Amino acid sequence: MKCILAAMESNDLKAAEGLAERLTYINPNNAMTWELRAAVAARGSRVADAIGYYAKVVDIDPARVSAVHACLSLGPSSGMHERVVEVARRYLAARPDDGNLWNDLGYLLATVGDFPEAIECYRKATLYGPEDALHWCNLGGALMQSRSSVSAISEGLEYLERAVAMRPDHLPAWFNR
Repeated sequence: MKCILAAMESNDLKAAEGLAERLTYINPNNAMTWELRAAVAARGSRVADAIGYYAKVVDIDPARVSAVHACLSLGPSSGMHERVVEVARRYLAARPDDGNLWNDLGYLLATVGDFPEAIECYRKATLYGPEDALHWCNLGGALMQSRSSVSAISEGLEYLERAVAMRPDHLPAWFNR
């Protein structure tokens, strides 16, 4: 693994990919080797491959949050958000109380315009992480952006106010109000 990291540091992605590929063949049930291969693929702008490798990580270790967060970060630009959502939902089936991941999944869904699903994710984020102003801010912002009803907008403003009360320096909450 050190050789792969050294190759990545020297920006020799071809060598890093070859080493990572061999490592996954030698040890196909090791989540860390697949996660490393995914990171190499992502760094080489091979997003579809990276998402597939991150999915393999979650197959091996459904509770490996680092792989899911990395996969979610690729979602908006990949054009493969459905696959990324599937990976995140498999993780959340094993760890449904991860408020941060619910928040990140909500962000991906809001980015692709699926506000009803994003709002549900943000509601779960606030349920499992009620102390995090960002969760309340994102829920309020999604409700405001959905424009589904006057009551949704009013509810959104309430959550944005809550976020500002929790963290007066939280600029996104200030700007979304």
